[in-house]
Amino acid sequence: MSATKKLLIPVDFSSTSNHTIDYAIALSRELEVSEIILLKNFHYTSFEILLPSPQFILPSRQDLADRKQENLTRLLELKTFYERIAGDSIKINTVFKEMPIETFVNSVIDDEQPDLMLIGTTIVDEPTDSYTFLNITELVRTSRISVLLIPDGTQYSAIKTALIPCNLKALTDIGILRHLNNIIPRSLSNLTLLYFDNSDDILEDARREKSLEIVGRQTLPDYKFNVYRSKKQDVIGTVGRYTRDLDVQLIIALPHSHNFLYNLTHKNLIRAISLDAKEPVLVLKAL
Repeated sequence: MSATKKLLIPVDFSSTSNHTIDYAIALSRELEVSEIILLKNFHYTSFEILLPSPQFILPSRQDLADRKQENLTRLLELKTFYERIAGDSIKINTVFKEMPIETFVNSVIDDEQPDLMLIGTTIVDEPTDSYTFLNITELVRTSRISVLLIPDGTQYSAIKTALIPCNLKALTDIGILRHLNNIIPRSLSNLTLLYFDNSDDILEDARREKSLEIVGRQTLPDYKFNVYRSKKQDVIGTVGRYTRDLDVQLIIALPHSHNFLYNLTHKNLIRAISLDAKEPVLVLKAL
């Protein structure tokens, strides 16, 4: 991981996407970020090209070329606008290709080696013009780097407390949290592990919690480490309640099957990711 960091943001010119750039610039000032890469794909499938417009007119090759040029022009305008906001300390770069978005994102990750990707989220079941948000499930699942999900309207504030919802097998993944300082500002000082378990064995539950606390404090000595247990089936609702009660500024999803998003259906995954647009969610990927 480089000393100076790169952030990657897929953009689509929506208010959600632009808000994510605003958040990234504010975060960059705390995280020693040297570069923000704005990427925009342009892609029409053969099926989409054959679909007529509302006026029953098929797009011509020139129409597609014009749309592509319009997207490129808007991307360069966006770059110029945010260069003025970011100032000289943060470089704003752009990448534009004609390629499906998931393939494009991982291609840029391979080429540019960014440290973190940011994606804006919006309230589920409300209309959105954010193409990126509409593809968020696949982007998060296929990304080879950690993804920070930024709820629409959330302003950057110092991240002091993070909540980590997981299952008991998360013990094997706690070590990945050692690398948090590479992608999260050093203002983070409190880590709270919220594990879900339906056991009724009080003594065993107490032993598990103690073991988690010991492992957490040994593995992560730089953080204050707390453990909570929940028997509730409503994972999303429980995470939301603990987020409010503990004044959490960040929710962390661990990699693989220990991730509290892992086994949810497509619709619930979208809702879980956005958590009704309250707090940012960091989806960690294994190193």
